[in-house]
Amino acid sequence: MNKPIQILVNGAFGKMGKMACETLGKHPHFQLVAQLGREHDLCAEIEKSTPDIVLDLTRADCIWHNCQTYTKYPIRFVVGTSGLDQNQIEWLTKTCELNRQGAMIVPNFSIG
Repeated sequence: MNKPIQILVNGAFGKMGKMACETLGKHPHFQLVAQLGREHDLCAEIEKSTPDIVLDLTRADCIWHNCQTYTKYPIRFVVGTSGLDQNQIEWLTKTCELNRQGAMIVPNFSIG
C-alpha cells in the first residue's frame, strides 16, 4: 500500500470537524496528522505536521486569512465553510494556478 495521505483538520472540534476527524481516522488511505482549534497557531502546526492536505472547517470570519496562509505552503487545501467573496475566490484561483497548488472551495459541507 502507498503512504497514506496526511491530513490536517482545521476546525476539528466543531460538529463537522469532529465527524471529519472520526471518518478520516478510520480510513486506511488517510492519516490524520493534526487537529486544530482556534487556540492553535496555524502556521506553526502546518510546519510541524507537514500535511499533504488541509481540510478547513472553521468559520466565515477567519476563512480568508486561513486561505491566504495555505497559499504560502506546498499543500493542497479544501475549504468547507462559507465566507469567501467573489474577489477572494478569484485571487485564490489565480494564486493557486501560479503556485500549481490544488484547492477546493465547498462552502456547503453539512451533516445530512
